Parts: sequence; structure tokens; C-alpha cells
Amino acid sequence: MSESLANPDIINIQPFAVSKDVVKVKIYITSLEFNTKAVFGVDSYLANGGIFKHDDVIMEGEDYALWNNDDNYAINFVLGKLGYVKA
Repeated sequence: MSESLANPDIINIQPFAVSKDVVKVKIYITSLEFNTKAVFGVDSYLANGGIFKHDDVIMEGEDYALWNNDDNYAINFVLGKLGYVKA
């Protein structure tokens, strides 16, 4: 397999532990369809303050109904989807 950015392939890398490197996240709403779904943007930060990655997490259906303006529910939902645990 040749690696090319013009025709990118998936590149194998050595496994690494993200949970030890990421120490903070910023969660914000990027899209909201009332009574249907919400899309949350999540920026994951390293201990040195650099952004590690960005994710989008979708909340819909029963999860959206359970949110019911309880931001702690939404925060825990998003963290859980990414495998993060609040400190």
C-alpha cells in the first residue's frame, strides 16, 4: 500500500492511550433541531494546552428527550460517547 494524500488510505499506527493524554474538553452545541436532535462539538485538549482532536457527537431520540434542559445529562452523555470520565 502506498501512502498518498491525493488518494488517502487508512494508515496503521501503534496503539496509544488517549485517556492519559487528554485532560480537558470543551463541549458546545453546533446544531440543534428542536424536539429532534442536537449535535455537540467537542474539542479535546492535551495537558500542554494544545488541541488533540475535534469530535462531533449526535444526541437524538430517547437520549434527546432525557436531556430536558439538564446540561449535566448532556455533558455526561457526550463524555460517555467519547469514553471520557469527568474528573
